[in-house]
Amino acid sequence: MSNSGTNNVGLTDANALDLGTVAVGQNLTITA
Repeated sequence: MSNSGTNNVGLTDANALDLGTVAVGQNLTITA
């Protein structure tokens, strides 16, 4: 899991959905 920051954003988005919290700020792709 040693990728660039761009891939990191995708990972944080997936984690946010798993936790049920869409208030991270980087979930623009999901809320769109």
